[in-house]
Amino acid sequence: MLITFRVANFLSFNEEEEFSMLAGKQRKPVRPAVPLATGVEALKLAVVYGANASGKSNLVRSIDFAKKMIVDGVKYTSTLTLNDHFRLKQGSENEFTKFEFEFTLKSKIYAYGFQVYLDRGEILEEWLFEIKKTTQKPIFERIVRESTTTYMKSKPSLKGEEETRFTIYAQDVQANELLLNVLGEKLWDHGSFFSIFRNIHQWFKNRLFVIYPDSQSDIHNFFESSPTELENMVFTGAMLKNLGTGISQIKIQEEDYQGKDTIIEEMINRHKQAIKEGLGRFMAFNLIIDNKRYLFARNGNGKIITYRILTKHDATEEANDVFFDYQDESDGTKRLLDFIPFLKFLSVSGVTVVIDEIDRSLHPELLHKIIEFYLESSRETNSQLIVTTHESSLLDLSLLRRDEIWFVEKNKHGESHLYSLEEFQPRFDKEIRKAYLQGRYGAIPFISDVQQLNWETANAEG
Repeated sequence: MLITFRVANFLSFNEEEEFSMLAGKQRKPVRPAVPLATGVEALKLAVVYGANASGKSNLVRSIDFAKKMIVDGVKYTSTLTLNDHFRLKQGSENEFTKFEFEFTLKSKIYAYGFQVYLDRGEILEEWLFEIKKTTQKPIFERIVRESTTTYMKSKPSLKGEEETRFTIYAQDVQANELLLNVLGEKLWDHGSFFSIFRNIHQWFKNRLFVIYPDSQSDIHNFFESSPTELENMVFTGAMLKNLGTGISQIKIQEEDYQGKDTIIEEMINRHKQAIKEGLGRFMAFNLIIDNKRYLFARNGNGKIITYRILTKHDATEEANDVFFDYQDESDGTKRLLDFIPFLKFLSVSGVTVVIDEIDRSLHPELLHKIIEFYLESSRETNSQLIVTTHESSLLDLSLLRRDEIWFVEKNKHGESHLYSLEEFQPRFDKEIRKAYLQGRYGAIPFISDVQQLNWETANAEG
């Protein structure tokens, strides 16, 4: 579980800002948080509000970018971030950017972070601690000197071959590499000290997910990953039906394109090697022809075949049931298909899912039901859902706890700041939505008087 995330000098965050999933002292609504080894508790839900361009999406992008650096390595991501420092402060391009996560893994709490110069993709410092009730135990602290050599300020107490191996890796790691990435990508023997790096690396890769408003659905691989052939497909159809979309069933239908569609044949030939080497059976290249979305797959014999996602709608008594192509569905239904695999994961496993603009294309009542479904279905898991939204109808203290509501606001210098509703300690019977819209908690847009825009003068001159 994610406990805290800290960021500095990245996008609209200048000085260090902290987002926390630690539970506050209040206990209403009655929904217990998850107890941790250090005696504190972690929340399972957080909803982040703010005006347009306040920094909500930048919080999501910060988490996602730090994850990608850890999972993929600095040298594979740094070329895309030359200007992602806080640009409204002179000289910030020469200052380091900081990311730090505190999270739980196998009943232990770890703090991992690093400082990086974005303009050249070089690490300044990197650290990993185990957090105990009263102390922090350093696993390693790495400092990169100006000569780009690594100095280990602290390192684990090892003996023999393990000590020698760690020393070699620490000496060989480059200035544009993270030690966690280097060690985490290797397969270590079970019980080896080094398996901790693999486990932490896998937490970032397989337990922390980010969904953007334009993220494309991976629903096909969700179907493929079912414990049984149809389980996830049936789950998806049931969810869509219960949420009032008019859909009663989902299926994947094989298409015979050979000799009929040269565009599909050209696409398959172009990506044949990628399809064969794909980790999943289905490979989506977002190929849309005649308003139909195609998936490419390989069967047991290695032959490439083509599929379409179809949705079944219950027709009137006088007509047969009708199947529509995925592309025929509304933006809201497609958005739901982005969420449904993660709603299933959240209900059965301990993952942390971050969704930017969860309310896009969704009716407020539908969004309310999604939050309720998550809270009810994930009672037995240590999962977490973190969302950004403008939808003020969720600001209901019968649905959300005070400590689950966060705000992002920019000051006059363009710096984003994070703070929780818990800091205001409103009464449980207070109309939070009304108070928010009145500006009591900040994080709403400041709009000038329209009369000051001189529209009439501009139109007259035109």
